[in-house]
Amino acid sequence: MANPDTITIGAATYDVYGPRADADAYFGGKFGRDSWADAGGTDKDRALVSATRLLELQRYKGSITDDTTPQSLLWPRTGITDRRGVEVPDTDFPQDVLYAYYELAQAIIDDPELANIGNQDDNTKRAKAGDVEVEFFTPTKNQPRFPNQVQEYLKPYLAGSGLALGYGSGCSSESSFESGQFSRSEGFA
Repeated sequence: MANPDTITIGAATYDVYGPRADADAYFGGKFGRDSWADAGGTDKDRALVSATRLLELQRYKGSITDDTTPQSLLWPRTGITDRRGVEVPDTDFPQDVLYAYYELAQAIIDDPELANIGNQDDNTKRAKAGDVEVEFFTPTKNQPRFPNQVQEYLKPYLAGSGLALGYGSGCSSESSFESGQFSRSEGFA
């Protein structure tokens, strides 16, 4: 576990969840992550800054530790327990959040556009072009913004963590047909 850190790129300093040396150590023991080792130091630093920025957009359980200064990042937080049920000191990050941070930074190294894409869900209810109109029974869920491993690491710490990261329409995915309320040949009255 670590405290927030800073990374300097050129003349600018950025707040991040942890230093590049910790990310290097994490990937040093991970199979199949050669793209991290092959990346230059500045690219790694930029990926860590981008990962921090994306993780800062999430809603987490608990409260920020210092609400008077205020602290620069959403972590560390008070009132947090890790996935094993152990209370996380309010000066530390849960190890899983750091792993999510490293994994997201590495995913950005693999695909720099990941840092630029928005919500990946299509919450369109109705589409109309001239006389042609389509209305969907429920919005469709596409791929979440973050890789699965990042989502798994963050899931215990997110407020409303039953949702995939990036999906927040609040619509139920249960169909009235699936619930038995209507048969496929019975209309809506």
